[in-house]
Amino acid sequence: MACPKVLLRWCLVLLVVAVSWPGPAEAGEVIVPVAVRASSNQKDGDESAWHVDTLRLGAKAFDARTGTNGPFGLIGYPGCVSTDQARYPGHDWYQGEPKERPKPLGMWMTAEDGHKDAWVEFELPAVIELSELWIWNWNDGPEIGRRVRSLVLRTSTASTGAGQLGKVEYDGVSEKLVFRDIGHIQGRRPDVVFRFPKGTRSRYVRLEKINNFGPDRMLGLAEVFVLK
Repeated sequence: MACPKVLLRWCLVLLVVAVSWPGPAEAGEVIVPVAVRASSNQKDGDESAWHVDTLRLGAKAFDARTGTNGPFGLIGYPGCVSTDQARYPGHDWYQGEPKERPKPLGMWMTAEDGHKDAWVEFELPAVIELSELWIWNWNDGPEIGRRVRSLVLRTSTASTGAGQLGKVEYDGVSEKLVFRDIGHIQGRRPDVVFRFPKGTRSRYVRLEKINNFGPDRMLGLAEVFVLK
């Protein structure tokens, strides 16, 4: 069994690697959507609570240097972990309900009975060549049944003008994404990292046919980042 000094040395080595590993700004820049809409939104007092706009605001507030996005749930890059995970920020699990990261601002959730074939669509600032999609699943307990089980990713080559949410023709990428069954954990890294086929260009991104693990009658996501 390795002594504590040896383990500490390896941890420090991995931490140095993690810090020097290409961050999201180098691996791909997070695109801030100009608009987002969803099949439904949960309202809990404040209308902004659990609203899908938190996904847009989370991307807008993201700081690639620190891996945080203010009150929207991301808590920074992991330290002593494998280098293949080092470039992905971790998401809070709200165990202590921190005041600086209010739980209702950290995740989107559908209305009750909105758990079948839910959808979210994003409008980006322009037609952009896309590199990756990062999705963090619902990360609260004990309602882990709200976690997404699968969804279908769509893009568009036909709809290129601004302000077309709700009437976009999604004729581009069509890919089913299946989520691993990972429960409620601190520092949750993206559950899905999808790499777009080279040359994929789109102004609109849609996540549809979203279903959950159940038995909850709502579902939700913590973060959705589209990268260029």
